[in-house]
Parts: sequence; C-alpha cells; structure tokens
Amino acid sequence: MKKLWIDANGIYRAEFEGEEAIVGWFLEQDIQSSQKGCQIYIAALEAVQRGEVKEWKGTGNAFTVSAKEEITTISSDFADDRLRLPILQVIEHLKDWQNHIAEP
Repeated sequence: MKKLWIDANGIYRAEFEGEEAIVGWFLEQDIQSSQKGCQIYIAALEAVQRGEVKEWKGTGNAFTVSAKEEITTISSDFADDRLRLPILQVIEHLKDWQNHIAEP
C-alpha cells in the first residue's frame, strides 16, 4: 500500500509499506517535486523495458536506480537499503508520483 500526500509545510510525501518503504524515500529525496526528474526516470526505465537499451543507471541525491532486463534496483547511497522490483512496477510508482506532484 502507498500513501501520497502534501504535508502541512507544503512538502510532497510518499509512504510505502514494508520493504517498499525505500520507494517512498527515493521519491521524496531524489525526485522531490520535479516533473523533469519523473520524465527522465520513466523514459529511461521504459527504454530498458522495451529493450532499446540493455541497462541504465542513474544516481540522485540519496539513491542509485539501476535497471536491467525486467528488474529495477533502488539502492540507498548512504545505507545498506536496497530493493529489487519489476521495472513496470517502478514506472507505475513514478507515474503516480508525477500525477501527485502535478496537483496544486
């Protein structure tokens, strides 16, 4: 389950349950309120998913995202947290975040 909201200070927030908590941290800390950031990650992951590129890797403020074949790995650059998810699931989370940050 995921929860997306804007806190009392106007900051976009994401909360995911269990091992997927890292997805929320990635969205909040690396993507933040950047539509361009969402577009970059979505385009890169879709290119891997379609087989246009063999693999892709991007590093943000606190996380490194890598994709190869059908799997995306989100790794913390400051802790041992790491999660592997299907590329399509990560794309879905990014699109949900993109819609969320488009809200006024």
